[in-house]
Amino acid sequence: MMEGINKTYSEIMHTNEPFFSAAFFIGYHTHASNSQGVLSHTFNSALFSDVRVNGIPASEAFVNALIAAQYGVPVVLLTGDQALKDEVRSYARECGVFRRGKDGSVECAIVKESVGRTSVHTSEPS
Repeated sequence: MMEGINKTYSEIMHTNEPFFSAAFFIGYHTHASNSQGVLSHTFNSALFSDVRVNGIPASEAFVNALIAAQYGVPVVLLTGDQALKDEVRSYARECGVFRRGKDGSVECAIVKESVGRTSVHTSEPS
């Protein structure tokens, strides 16, 4: 597991040792130009207002899924808000980089409800 800031992509995605069966993306958010998702940004909002890959608005989840796909590692779980789930479904349809279930859906656990870019409703731990 890799967490924190100031890591290179090879450190975050462990691309120097790509020996994983699957990837889980925990606590992800929507791409920079998606105003429906909480804390929507791509990489650094001070530097990038919009990031695209082949014309598709790209989130960090999308870019990381592309990197993982280069090593044959499927993304099997994402956690985030409803806006992320909707975004990932569109990526799955367009590019196929996220593993899809029998019904074509991507496993995405909604752990917060976005109330715009800066606020969320969350469930308190019991």
